[in-house]
Amino acid sequence: ISSDPANNATNVSPDKTVTATFSVAMDPTTINNTTFTLYRGTTPVAGIVTYSGTTASFNPTENLVSGAIYTATITNAVKNAAGTSMVNNYVWTFTTAIVTPPTVISTDPANNATNVSPDKTVTATFSVPMDPTTINNTTFTLYRGSTPVAGIVTYSRTTASFNPTENL
Repeated sequence: ISSDPANNATNVSPDKTVTATFSVAMDPTTINNTTFTLYRGTTPVAGIVTYSGTTASFNPTENLVSGAIYTATITNAVKNAAGTSMVNNYVWTFTTAIVTPPTVISTDPANNATNVSPDKTVTATFSVPMDPTTINNTTFTLYRGSTPVAGIVTYSRTTASFNPTENL
């Protein structure tokens, strides 16, 4: 009776779980990766299909591609609880939002700066708020030549900071 995203929807989030709601309870054994599929063009999308209540869900194993057209299909091999198949396949399309990747818009000190204070905290400011769990000593590093500098990484608003544990 409905799908989410709706047919011909645009600007769908690339991390979307695709769902379809049936008018009656369905036989859950008939709802699987063969009967509920998602394609980008002719390329199948890997995902996990589940069913609960009257709703089937397709959860892609990776985010969908930005700005791409997808086609979801539930085949007429699905059956309701009484064993009756759908008359036709249920097919709908949607387009994902164009997602602009984040960028570093400024650093302090600036690239190639000279005469930087030895007690400097190094910062990088991003174009958009970031997931703070991804900003850490593995993703924000500082080196003196080929030697890593020990320090503490913090993140607030759109700025990541690397505070060396000893003066540079």
